[in-house]
Amino acid sequence: MICSLTKSEVIAYDASALLDLAAAWTAMGTGIEDLFTRYRSTVAMNNGTHWTGAAADAAVARAESDLRASRTVAQTLTDLADQATQGYWSIDAPLRRARAAIATAEASGFTVDEYLTAHPRAAGPRTVAIRDAIVAHTQAITSAVADVITADTDVRNRLAGMRSGLIAGFTSADSIGSPEGGVDGRALATDPSTLSPEALRRLVEAGRLHPQQVAALEAGAPVTISASHMEYMNTLLRGLDGKSPQEIEAILGALPPEAQSGLVNIMQISSNHDVTASVTGDPEVPTTGGLAVLPARMRASLTRKDLLVVGTKSTPGAPGSSVGGNSYSLNGVADNQAISRIVGMGERQYAMGTDLDHALMHVTKTYLHGQVLAEQDPNNPSYTVDGHGRMRDDSLTTGMIGALSSDTIVINAAVADPQTGMQFVTDVLTHQWDDDGRNAALMFTFADTEMRVENAGDPLDVIRATRAGDIMESVARATASDAAWKLMSAIPSTDGQSVGEVNPKLVHGLALSMGEYLPDLVGTDEHPGFDVKSLDRATLRGASNIIATLNTDPQAGEAINSRVMLTQLELERDFGQNPDANEKLITAGRLEGILDAGTTLATLDEYGHEAAADAYQRKYESVDQMLSLLSTAGGYAPFGEDTTGLADATGATDALKKLLIGPPPDTSVPPDNHGNQPHPDGDNSNTAIYNVLSGIGPLPPHVAAAGGDFVNPETGRIKPYTVIDNGENDATVLCRLEDMLKALAGGDAIGYYRTGYQKVNP
Repeated sequence: MICSLTKSEVIAYDASALLDLAAAWTAMGTGIEDLFTRYRSTVAMNNGTHWTGAAADAAVARAESDLRASRTVAQTLTDLADQATQGYWSIDAPLRRARAAIATAEASGFTVDEYLTAHPRAAGPRTVAIRDAIVAHTQAITSAVADVITADTDVRNRLAGMRSGLIAGFTSADSIGSPEGGVDGRALATDPSTLSPEALRRLVEAGRLHPQQVAALEAGAPVTISASHMEYMNTLLRGLDGKSPQEIEAILGALPPEAQSGLVNIMQISSNHDVTASVTGDPEVPTTGGLAVLPARMRASLTRKDLLVVGTKSTPGAPGSSVGGNSYSLNGVADNQAISRIVGMGERQYAMGTDLDHALMHVTKTYLHGQVLAEQDPNNPSYTVDGHGRMRDDSLTTGMIGALSSDTIVINAAVADPQTGMQFVTDVLTHQWDDDGRNAALMFTFADTEMRVENAGDPLDVIRATRAGDIMESVARATASDAAWKLMSAIPSTDGQSVGEVNPKLVHGLALSMGEYLPDLVGTDEHPGFDVKSLDRATLRGASNIIATLNTDPQAGEAINSRVMLTQLELERDFGQNPDANEKLITAGRLEGILDAGTTLATLDEYGHEAAADAYQRKYESVDQMLSLLSTAGGYAPFGEDTTGLADATGATDALKKLLIGPPPDTSVPPDNHGNQPHPDGDNSNTAIYNVLSGIGPLPPHVAAAGGDFVNPETGRIKPYTVIDNGENDATVLCRLEDMLKALAGGDAIGYYRTGYQKVNP
């Protein structure tokens, strides 16, 4: 960068070098495109006639792909030439002005020194006119030179900015192929430190796709890359064929971070069966990506047939075992754990449904199943990992699950597999994770926008929501049956501990996600992918078992219970605003029903016949979290305008909590076989009806007339619940609320909520 110029430098400055560069770059670009055009023509013709057959088609397709890539490089050179030409003219104009200003000063009787300052040539006093002339000439010269410096800096910066594009043009995946792949692969295998900056750049560029291509792969759509790109990746990875997964991991560890992730991205892109080079018959260019493109020993480790061997012990006296028990042998663990760490080094946007991830998931599922079999085997089994007898290692698959946790395509395929999906989900839930299930929970963790369709016109938005729904459906199916509840409430070989006690972080994560699908659990079918029509909808026993499972951990229970309450409030409000939508109030009753049944079932397992009281306490403790969710959602306050006044520093007061969930059960009445005890004042429909009326805002005149003194005459709204119910006249309050509901929605509306609730709790 030029910071200043002397007079001599201004006179000698030659910007025509930019024109020479522009001409050279233009000629190079034209030559490259012409060369590949002639190459394509030569391939297509054989002795003056068109070449035909499969080999000809492959060669021509490859030549056309290379021609397209050459045009990209040629365009980059043309753009550089244009910048250089424009740069010449942007410098030439102020340079001419500077030289002309110097010449004018000298022709007017002044000299110009090296620092571009004008001085009078004649001796004598400096008059005002002479001083003014000195200033004018000096300013004209320095102003023009400053413009030269600015133009020079701008041109230099623009060309430097395009330098990376020029480098990328000659190192990009579209302009490299077998020779570069072979050289880079051999360097990686022998000594990664010998890779040149250009080679490292090639790894980065070959491990990238355009954003549109990444989005297409996430949607499961095919993506076409250049033959050169595919050839480079294939040839590069062939250089690693002799390396074990652990050796490849060490190679990656020797690379700079960007090149490291680039190489892993190459493995993911090249193993994606939706990636195609549109070339067939070329031995150096795979037509599509797949497992076969991965390094040979890496592929062999993922596909070995003896990942899990279950048998009978033949060696008496093995540590921690007894003669005649079962044996469980996990093989290839060290290498496959290395592969999972390799996968974790890449950018996850390229790891969407790749064959590498699918294969690693198969390995992980197999190892996990072996772990669970050994954990839950009551007969002191033999357990070996890579041929070595050892104590069970709960962390063996933790990192492997974590490496795959963001690939929703692979997770979806794993949990939905008709042969092994349910077993996998059950294994995930009942394995004794060393991190309390934190990593496993990531497989079932989604942003709110991923679980619902925000834009029905965006296919990828629909696909993401459908995948999330399908994954969470698998959790619902795995926890819905009575047999599943029996397992989840007392996992074998854990001294009767439940899934929430064994894996609290996992269950909490499941509760946060399952909250989105609560209406679907009771029959509304709102979310794509979450299809639970086959669950018992006559009594919603399956939904109750799911709620019970999520209540085996207190924090998870609070999360799901508060979400049930919030969803109820939203449904009751919606019914108030649209009284024809009777399904809203029925669904609210069903949700209250599965909440009561599920929490009772969970606490019955934990507390025996005190279950009803403890279930009530669990709901009671969930109100604070529900109100927090409500404040986040904004816009609606249950129980009237003074709700915030009922909340103390720690959340809701006792009064507000009891208003929401009703009074506690009557412990003086013996519970039934399910631990249920009646409320002293019947069901809690009065609160539901109040929420319907409260959600309307100003009441229609005929509804207000039915309410009488329950309505604030100034606002037209129903008064706060604490005003209309002093706790001693509950039956009277209920009758008045029912009259108001009848006025709003007709006589049948009274039974909507109760019908829903009694579907679960007759």
